[in-house]
Amino acid sequence: MPTKPEHTVSLATLGLSPEILHALKDKHYESATAIQKALIPAMFTRSDIMAGAQTGTGKTAGFTLPILQELMRSFVAGKHYPKAVILVPTRELAKQVEASVQAYGKYLPLKSTVLYGGANLTSQANRLKLGVDIIVATSGRLLEHIYQKNINLEGVDYLVLDEADTILDMGFVHDVSKIIGHLPLRKQTVLVSATLNASVKRLGQEILTKPKLIEVDSMGTSARMVEQIVYPVTKEQKSELLFLSDRFTKLPTSIGLCS
Repeated sequence: MPTKPEHTVSLATLGLSPEILHALKDKHYESATAIQKALIPAMFTRSDIMAGAQTGTGKTAGFTLPILQELMRSFVAGKHYPKAVILVPTRELAKQVEASVQAYGKYLPLKSTVLYGGANLTSQANRLKLGVDIIVATSGRLLEHIYQKNINLEGVDYLVLDEADTILDMGFVHDVSKIIGHLPLRKQTVLVSATLNASVKRLGQEILTKPKLIEVDSMGTSARMVEQIVYPVTKEQKSELLFLSDRFTKLPTSIGLCS
């Protein structure tokens, strides 16, 4: 049965280290969101996980905080090699997730880097040579580094597929499969998605082993802070309304049109 957390709890009660809690306090994060309350303890079990929650509910912290915590348990000074890989569908998300890793781990000696297409490949390779513990990457660029032997993923303990539904929608699943072929069999794999549709569940069946299922709120819906407005219009009126939405601030910038 899916885990459905109900009560808000303090992040300080979830077994996180003083260093991580200090970093969270710097960002004024005190209470765990529903997905964090469910996902963080599940991550500590080292089971594979399929987690679904609305965008904007704190999924990134839900998987990042436990990874940082667990990597510190076995950390050896000066031993920086890839131990966690977080795959995302876009460069924008890659930057956001890596910024979160940096912020949450600011008081830890762990190193992270971000890899995405459009940036200088050599500069990224040089950063990898210096040693990193956590890699946030788009699948295509990570494969480039693998093929050029800029990176060795044999020591990876954690694999996270963030926004798995978007990864599928954008056609990156074959790249993901190739990357998994370069990872050790024994690792914790976490699939995180805004929706757990049939395609995402099929992917989960292929790459996860006896996963814990975590679902928070109504799947496939927007976060509560997002206001949605639907304007019923004829097919001929769609273009006109979209044009007006760009010209007048009283109309929302993101609208749903049904005809």
